[in-house]
Amino acid sequence: MTSYVFYVYRSVVMPIVEEFKPQITLVSAGFDGADGHANQLGGYKISPAGFGFMTKQLMSVCDNKVVLVLEGKSPLRVAALRKLGGGGYRIPIF
Repeated sequence: MTSYVFYVYRSVVMPIVEEFKPQITLVSAGFDGADGHANQLGGYKISPAGFGFMTKQLMSVCDNKVVLVLEGKSPLRVAALRKLGGGGYRIPIF
């Protein structure tokens, strides 16, 4: 099921973003589809690396200007952000 998420992301979401060419992207990020989330929606098991991949794809289109807005501070959210931060991006976690 997770491969379907990435297929839709690459073939639907990213072409729209690339055509629109935003200067900045705001993302209301949820982790209900994360691998290990207690109440997974849709049966997805997206890894922290998967969330990082999708975020980096967005960043490549809008000149690295992506704002991820999260609520709460679950270990899965922190793990996903740290994975992205490991790619050389400065990610403050509040």
